[in-house]
Amino acid sequence: MEGVRVRRVALVFGAALSLAGAQAGAPSGCAAPPVEAVLVAQGLATPMFVTAPRGDPRLFVLERSGTIRIVTNGALRTRPFLDLRSRVSTEGEGGLLGLAFPLDAVTSGVFYVYYTACDTRATSGAACSAGVGRFRSILSRFHASGDLDVADAGSEEVLLDIAQPFTNHNGGTIALRPTDGMLYLGPGDGGWGNDPDEVAQSPESLLGKMLRIDVRGPGGYAVPSSNPLFGRAGARGEIWSFGLRNPYRWSFDRETGDLWIGDVGQGQREEVDFEAAGGAGGVNHGWDVMEGSLCNSEDPAPSPPCGSETLTAPVVEYAHDGRCAIVGGVVYRGVIPELRGRYLFGDYCNGSFFSLDPVTRAVSDLTGPLLQASRDHQLSSIGEDGFGEVYVTNLGGSLYRIRSTLPDGDHDGVPDVADDCTEEPNGPLARDAGGNVQLDSDGDGYGNACDADLDADGSVSFGDLALMKRHFFTANGPADLDGDGWVDFGDLARMKAAMFRTPGPSGLRP
Repeated sequence: MEGVRVRRVALVFGAALSLAGAQAGAPSGCAAPPVEAVLVAQGLATPMFVTAPRGDPRLFVLERSGTIRIVTNGALRTRPFLDLRSRVSTEGEGGLLGLAFPLDAVTSGVFYVYYTACDTRATSGAACSAGVGRFRSILSRFHASGDLDVADAGSEEVLLDIAQPFTNHNGGTIALRPTDGMLYLGPGDGGWGNDPDEVAQSPESLLGKMLRIDVRGPGGYAVPSSNPLFGRAGARGEIWSFGLRNPYRWSFDRETGDLWIGDVGQGQREEVDFEAAGGAGGVNHGWDVMEGSLCNSEDPAPSPPCGSETLTAPVVEYAHDGRCAIVGGVVYRGVIPELRGRYLFGDYCNGSFFSLDPVTRAVSDLTGPLLQASRDHQLSSIGEDGFGEVYVTNLGGSLYRIRSTLPDGDHDGVPDVADDCTEEPNGPLARDAGGNVQLDSDGDGYGNACDADLDADGSVSFGDLALMKRHFFTANGPADLDGDGWVDFGDLARMKAAMFRTPGPSGLRP
């Protein structure tokens, strides 16, 4: 099948390589940005992934054995959000691997989970070591209970049940693309080595692919008609792209919808693959014909040939020089100016961290300031909270946040250089639709946390109080001065402190 061609560029760490006319080299020698890794929570049991619904201040952490834990304001709640330990298998590289929330998750209560299981009813898949059941990858839909802090384990609706011929290379991430609402899943090539069943290049198998399905209906899923193999005889219509070995961690850019894939290599190369938003699918990333930019000489798929123009090279690759397994990350869209728009990723084996400029493809080494997040413990995920800030989990049981070390006058986590309200803390929901740090409802240049002049008449008076009254006890209204997601007495106290004053550079001050 014809793949979508993109510019073939590779950047190789540690050794130079020429690929399609582009000269590769080591990571750039630019000074590390002013960031650090700060411990948020510990005591987790083999955390595998961290994520959150968009706009939700809670963090959801997956523990390998089958529980989802909630972290709020640095506190790890005792009661799990969801407990699937009786269903999850941790054979090989298995476990509870993926969690995804649709954009309306906070109101609908719907979410999606990806895990591995030993199914006693199945007849295909690797035999589980205990001699009971066959190894499977499961994608399911669940619903949260009324309080949204506890999910209903009995609400499970299995959407996909994929037989895994071996217990490694199961993928991990699942996600809904912000630009099309479809759910994507990369279940890996089925494991062992060199893709023995040649599934990654086969249109008849779901393994070794990126899959794309429509889960917006009331039950089950639909195959989008815009998928590249939709309706083709002998092919699985769920397939979106080909040639992936083990896309353990990958993500969509929350602003653009671009797809960034960290595909774990075999013995020679780790790679970052890229698919731009708006594409038609059908990209072939090369495995197991190629491993990164190198030809795979050990039992490659019979077609296409190595170096074929139908294969798409990674945008970044690196050799196994102390590193051995890429952990794909995210494009940073938080409040740290030096990182904004850069793709962050790392390596499981030695705890390396890197950032990639998507435009120039320049790579910077972040290992020094962030090594604490993975020191002595294997890096397991680089994820986002509900507002684009980045968190890191490691298998030692810790959760870290990446934050700026620049001055932060109001101690709200937003460095002063990016904060239009430096004397009043921004609440967790104090962002506008464009991702700017502070809401500015009246457009006067002062963020809401520093501006009680709601009617923009140049002073804080009874007109502003009337506007606040109109929005009292509503969510995310223009009178939400403290940015906590609710117009309430905290906002009234800020209004009272500013009454009969003219907003100055610090908003609530004379």
